[in-house]
Amino acid sequence: CVRGESLQENSFSEILLSEKNVVTDTNGFYWTKDYLINKTWKDALNYCENLEYAGFNDWRLPNIEEMKTLINDSIENAASNFPEMSPEFFWTSTAKSPSYSSSWGVFFYYGNVGYKNKSDLGSVRCIR
Repeated sequence: CVRGESLQENSFSEILLSEKNVVTDTNGFYWTKDYLINKTWKDALNYCENLEYAGFNDWRLPNIEEMKTLINDSIENAASNFPEMSPEFFWTSTAKSPSYSSSWGVFFYYGNVGYKNKSDLGSVRCIR
């Protein structure tokens, strides 16, 4: 269950913290500017949970609703205003029910929400 305000359309700002680029958004989230590619869902989850970046250690893999706030469906290749967004599939922490062998994510080439088997490869960007 989730309680609270709906997430608003995003605009982004880059800041430098502890010599690392962090992207802040209008929803109050901090995102890692750096990202990883070719990781399984489990590797993505573990990476974010254990990440120390920009002086913080409370990073996590975003859920599907948080990741969807990065989409701008009026553009493509990458369908986002996020600085230097890659047009790849990015994992989220949201498992696909009833098959927990898959997880939701966003294919940022067109901004499509979809899912992959957790053993497939995708990209990772963390949130706090």
